[in-house]
Amino acid sequence: MKQIITSNNEEPTMGIHYDYKSTRGDRKMRKQAEKEARRLAKKKAQVDKPTSTVPEDVVLTMDMITDPNLTND
Repeated sequence: MKQIITSNNEEPTMGIHYDYKSTRGDRKMRKQAEKEARRLAKKKAQVDKPTSTVPEDVVLTMDMITDPNLTND
């Protein structure tokens, strides 16, 4: 009889392969939580990003479009 892993008191234990499927649900939940956290962080960063828009009643000129140093105050 071949033992995969033995503990300190020489009783055979199943080893890492036994754990793989039994912890599948836990890993899936952790991965989903991490994904959700990344999504919320990205969404928050996108909302915090300032956007410079031109009001509708202002006529756009080429200077407004092409000048990177022009501020829209």
